[in-house]
Amino acid sequence: MSKKIYVLLSQTTTFVAKGIRHFGGIKYNHAAISFDPELSDIYAFARKQHCAFFSAGMVRESRIRYLEKKCELPVKIYELEVTDDQYRWIKLVIDYMMDNKEYKYNLLSMLSYPFFKGIKTYKAFTCSEFVAFILRKIGYLTEKESYQYTPEDIGKELNDHLWYDGDMRDLVKELDTDETYYGHYSRQWFYMDLTSFMRLCERAFIRV
Repeated sequence: MSKKIYVLLSQTTTFVAKGIRHFGGIKYNHAAISFDPELSDIYAFARKQHCAFFSAGMVRESRIRYLEKKCELPVKIYELEVTDDQYRWIKLVIDYMMDNKEYKYNLLSMLSYPFFKGIKTYKAFTCSEFVAFILRKIGYLTEKESYQYTPEDIGKELNDHLWYDGDMRDLVKELDTDETYYGHYSRQWFYMDLTSFMRLCERAFIRV
């Protein structure tokens, strides 16, 4: 028996996202995975708190993160069929990375992409790199290494599996809350940011 997963490519509204689209020359800057078409559970490598730029890793994203601003949010969603074993493996990987604080957002790759087309970093992923890692393992992506993929590269290879193309507001009618993401940027978050940045810099010298 087969199951389905959903790959979400989106045009998010943060200042950083706008910079990524501008300098990368791409329309979609964010990639995530969901296990249902209502997008009630969205998983991605992203910030854990909206002001904590370096405290980022595997997170369960709320839909309100995408729709907090009252404007159109272009998305593309791809429906992929997977086996029961693949489905369980994807969930296990996500759970493991969420529980393991060693996994960080690959900021080095994101910042250097216009020059080097991605940098493979020890235990670190960008949002598109993580989605590409999963899809390469289950046979949906084949053209290059995971760290070299942009969200639009993923969309090109999944074009035959396009399930939705439009405004996310027309698809999602109910919003959830996210007290952690929108919480106060405390001194604790500052120290977490600083520690994450230092550990990420150290990994620039680790060969993988």
